[in-house]
Amino acid sequence: MAYSFPEEVLEHVFLFLSSDKDRNAVSLVCKSWYEIERWCRRRIFVGNCYAVSPEIMIRRFPEVRAVEMKGKPHFADFNLVPEGWGAYVHPWIRAMSVAYPLLEEIKLKRMVVTDESLELIARSFKNFKVLVLSSCEGFTTDGLASIAANCRNLRELDLRESEVEDLSGHWLSHFPDNCTSLVSLNMSCLGSEVSFSALERLVARSPNLRTLRLNRAVPLDKLPNLLHRAPQLVELGTGAYTAEIRSDIFSNLTEAFSACKHLKALSGFWDVVPAYLPAMYSVCSGITSLNLSYAAIQSPDLVKLVSQCRQLQRLWVCDSVCCLSCSRLHRRHGLEALAASCKDLQELRVFPSDPFGGEPNVSLTEQGSSLYPEGCPKLQSVLYFCRQMSNAALVTIAKIGEFYPLSDYALSSLELPIITLEPLDTGFEPSYGACKLLGHKMPRLNVEVIDERARPIPGESCPVEKLYIYRTVGGRRVDMPGFVWTMDESAAALRFS
Repeated sequence: MAYSFPEEVLEHVFLFLSSDKDRNAVSLVCKSWYEIERWCRRRIFVGNCYAVSPEIMIRRFPEVRAVEMKGKPHFADFNLVPEGWGAYVHPWIRAMSVAYPLLEEIKLKRMVVTDESLELIARSFKNFKVLVLSSCEGFTTDGLASIAANCRNLRELDLRESEVEDLSGHWLSHFPDNCTSLVSLNMSCLGSEVSFSALERLVARSPNLRTLRLNRAVPLDKLPNLLHRAPQLVELGTGAYTAEIRSDIFSNLTEAFSACKHLKALSGFWDVVPAYLPAMYSVCSGITSLNLSYAAIQSPDLVKLVSQCRQLQRLWVCDSVCCLSCSRLHRRHGLEALAASCKDLQELRVFPSDPFGGEPNVSLTEQGSSLYPEGCPKLQSVLYFCRQMSNAALVTIAKIGEFYPLSDYALSSLELPIITLEPLDTGFEPSYGACKLLGHKMPRLNVEVIDERARPIPGESCPVEKLYIYRTVGGRRVDMPGFVWTMDESAAALRFS
């Protein structure tokens, strides 16, 4: 006998499904489940803003409270996507302001966000709580002031890696005096000074503040004042970690860090003065995440800092740190020395200190790549940005995977490899003809070639330097600039947009 549950019961059950994959699977069971799931879906993730249109999303999920969306492709982080390429969020904000008046969260990555968009968010969503702008551009501190002044229940404001035009350092003063809801504030990307008095007052009246990431304009001697007002912090971005060497600054820092019993994550460290690093040793035993990717300083003191963090699970460093030596750790070098201390390490990211200029500080070799699992048996994820890499290193990595399976191992090459007719060279140098054929065989793909030279239509054998391919149900996008070539699905002919 078949049993049917009331829709209210199923809706309640579906609310416990947090995975998009599980949600999608449930919606495919039957029409009834499809309808129930679409009406109770509260969170949406759009991995590519051109893979779907705002109208399709709104029609499919009418009761959304949180939207997360990505725009430009990953290689935009290395300035490989020309200015004006696209990923404008305003059409999405305009559509959501009408359809989702109860929207509470917006998280965007690599998108163009204007002050007009931020002002529309501030006006349209009365219970707005979370705004995360990761690697975004196009807005100013005036837009942030509008968010601060009008979003009275704001819990999280995160501007990580975004390009913000600083028109005024007083945007923090626009938070109303009765705003006590802030849990997370990340302003590390801002270039100019902010009003420190406004920042102090905001931190002091935010008892639930857990994350505070400062920009490099906040001086080191001011950091103790903030820490004393927020000893409950779990995550801290230090801002500039440089100052004239003075005993009073060191003692104030040491005392302030000693009072922070809950710190688990540290980042920042611009322009490090190594003499001040021991001031935070008291919290290192509890640190599980350490971001030194901005600490481009060749000093063994940074490796000593890492050696204090015995519970470290996530480590981000620049390659200048990885080639250091440390006599205190049996004269081991770089990552080998770090692996000797961090047995619980699960994630490692190595960023280039100088991605496109000068000689590379370090190259990935088979010797270095074999150190990860031997020293860190719990390692699950490795991301390595490199300018030099050998085929032998890749072979070693493949062999390591047989015994120490990693869930994620990414090698991002910042330069095309030298042609050696070995496996590393394959899969790069595609042609216009191949792109044309792909568009014909896969009509659900948008095949876009980025060509800034504005030349006539090239021959089919001409090589393609920049290619972006993505699956879409929204069809060909309508905001392509003139330097993007795409395919006509019906004729499979290469066109100039």
